[in-house]
Amino acid sequence: LVVYLSLRQWVFMHETKPWVAITYIQNPLILINTTSEKIGTIFYINGKYLQLMLCPYQLTFSYFYNDIPFVKWYDWRSVGSLVAYIGIGYYVVRKFKDKSLGVYGLLCYLAGLSIFSHVLIPFANAMGERLAFTMSWGFCIFLGSWWVSGIGLLTRWKRVLLGLGYGIVLVLYAYKVYSRVPDWKDNLSISLADEKASPNSFFINEGLFNYYYKKHLFEKDTMSLSKAMKYIDKLCTLDPQRSSFSVKKGHLHLLANQPTQAQEAFEKAISYQKQERNPFQTLELVEKYWDDAKVKAVVDYPSLGYVYKHIGELFFSVNNYQKALTYFTLSLSSMETAIGKFHAYKDVGITYFKLNEYKKSLEFLTKAYQLQPNEFNVNNALGHTNFYLGNYEKSIQHFEKAFEARPVEEVLNNIIIICNLIGDRNKLQHYTKIKESFKSQINQSGSNSQK
Repeated sequence: LVVYLSLRQWVFMHETKPWVAITYIQNPLILINTTSEKIGTIFYINGKYLQLMLCPYQLTFSYFYNDIPFVKWYDWRSVGSLVAYIGIGYYVVRKFKDKSLGVYGLLCYLAGLSIFSHVLIPFANAMGERLAFTMSWGFCIFLGSWWVSGIGLLTRWKRVLLGLGYGIVLVLYAYKVYSRVPDWKDNLSISLADEKASPNSFFINEGLFNYYYKKHLFEKDTMSLSKAMKYIDKLCTLDPQRSSFSVKKGHLHLLANQPTQAQEAFEKAISYQKQERNPFQTLELVEKYWDDAKVKAVVDYPSLGYVYKHIGELFFSVNNYQKALTYFTLSLSSMETAIGKFHAYKDVGITYFKLNEYKKSLEFLTKAYQLQPNEFNVNNALGHTNFYLGNYEKSIQHFEKAFEARPVEEVLNNIIIICNLIGDRNKLQHYTKIKESFKSQINQSGSNSQK
C-alpha cells in the first residue's frame, strides 16, 4: 500500500498532461475553502462508505459535483463517522494480537478505503460505488468472521434466530447484487439508473445529454432531441454561467429550427465566456458544432441572421477577427430588415478596420451610415477609418457627429488631434474650450462626491 501511494503521488507531482488534473466537476472538495468544511466533508464521505457497506441503498457509480453535501466538522454526520472509525480502530488494535480473521477483514477494508478517503492524498472522484469494491470484500470477511465466532457462544434457539436473520440479510444482499448488475451493462444504462439516486449529478446529466445529442445528430432520432434538450436545461440550471452549456443549448435550438431561442442561448454564452479562464473552449465548441455537415442544412434560414451576428460577436470578443468576419458576412446575407442590415454592415465594417483593411471598412461603414447617419458607433468608426486613409476633413466630420450623439472625452481628443494636425485653428480653439469645460465639470463632480 505504501509503495502504491508513493508511486501515485510521484505521478501526480511530475505528470503535466491534462488528464491527470483534478477538477471540481469530478471532486467538489476542491471548491471548499475552509478547513472545517473540508475535514467535515471528508469524514462524511468516509462515513457514507461505511453506510454503503452495511446498507447498499441509493448506489451511484460516482459522486460528482452537486452529489456530495458540504458539512462542517461538528455536523452529526461527520461526528458519527469519526466515532465509528475510532471504534473500528480501537477494535483492530485490541484484537490485533489474536490474529483473527475479523481483524484481517477490517484491515483490508481500511487499506482499500485509504486510497479513496482523501485523508492521505486527494483522489480524482469524491466517492463512488465502483471505488468501494476493494474495501467491500474486506468488510464481508469481517462480517462473516464476526458471525461465525459469535454464533458458537449462543444457545441453540438463539443460533437458529441469528442464522435466520443472517440468511435474510444475505438474501437481501444477493437481491441487490442481482438487480444492480444489469445497470452496469453500458454507459447509458448506468446513467439512467443512477439518475434516480443522483438527480442533480453534473456528470450524469452531462453524459445523458451527450448520448441523446449524438443519437439525434447521427441517427436522426427525433425523440432524442427533446431528451437532449431536457438534460441541457438541467445542466444550465446546475451551472448557469457555464458558456459551453449555453453554446450547446443554442446548437440544439438550431437543430430544432428555433433561431430565436438559439440567439438567446448564444447571447448568454457571449456574456458568460468573458468571465471564464479559457474562453477559447467556447469558441472551439462553436466551431465544432457549426462546421458539422449535419448542421449546415439548418443554417440557410434567413431568420438566423442574428444568430450569425452573435456568433461573430463571440469571436470578436476574443480578438479572432477573421472568424468574426466570416459570421458577420453570413449575418449580412441573412438579414432582411433595415435595422438588421444596418447592424450587419456596421459589424463587417468595424471588423475590416480591426484587420487593417481600411478601404473595405469604409465601404461597409458608409452603407451603415446611409441607414442610420446619426448613430454613434458608426460615426466613430468612420472617423477612425477616414483618418487612417488620410481623409482628415471627413474624419473630423464623423467624429463631430459622434460627439453630438454621445459627448465623450475620447472622441473630443480625436477631434483636437486632427485639428492640430491639419492646422484648423478655429475648430482647435473651439474644441479645446469644450475640453476645458469638460475637465471643470469632472473636477466639480469629483469635489461634490467627496463632500
